[in-house]
Amino acid sequence: MQNITQSWFVQGMIKATTDAWLKGWDERNGGNLTLRLDDADIAPYKDNFHAQPRYIPLSQPMPLLANTPFIVTGSGKFFRNVQLDPAANLGVVKVDSDGAGYHILWGLTNEAVPTSELPAHFLSHCERIKATNGKDRVIMHCHATNLIALTYVLENDTAVFTRQLWKAAPSVWWYSRMALAFCRGWCPARTKSARRPHKRCKNIRWCWALPRRLRQRVDVG
Repeated sequence: MQNITQSWFVQGMIKATTDAWLKGWDERNGGNLTLRLDDADIAPYKDNFHAQPRYIPLSQPMPLLANTPFIVTGSGKFFRNVQLDPAANLGVVKVDSDGAGYHILWGLTNEAVPTSELPAHFLSHCERIKATNGKDRVIMHCHATNLIALTYVLENDTAVFTRQLWKAAPSVWWYSRMALAFCRGWCPARTKSARRPHKRCKNIRWCWALPRRLRQRVDVG
């Protein structure tokens, strides 16, 4: 039997969460991470799945994500602890056939649940699927300390902030040619509020709100 903790996606989540923790971007249980998978990714590890997967309904149906698996961080979990106990801090979930809810296939032991910001993640995944034809697979929320500091000295305006970053570090432009966007006063744990930043994800890969940072990526490396 293959061990799912050795899979590329669990190892990728371990590396990404550990890197973010070491950078000081995800204090305590701050931040969350989701990676969209394919059925082929999880098929070799079915023997690792829970015998009776728990089902959790979504507050808003998302038919675009029907039958799609994800690996997600857990609610109230510390990025620091993912490397120590992946099964307790991560979970593989799969959206049902009509997008109305999802089953927890693996992980999230002891009745843990996915991040409370899953509505914002799922809505953003929907937009990036449409915008990139499925190329972008990662939504990451973190508190990048150096960029948070800039929000207190620069005008919190999309154009001003983006141009200043591009001017200060040419590599920022190379790796993120799309603009940064500011979304103020939103609560990503609520589906209604999560619609605000996800709308910006249609044409912008970075979404900001003091002191949060939401980023979309192709992978978790």
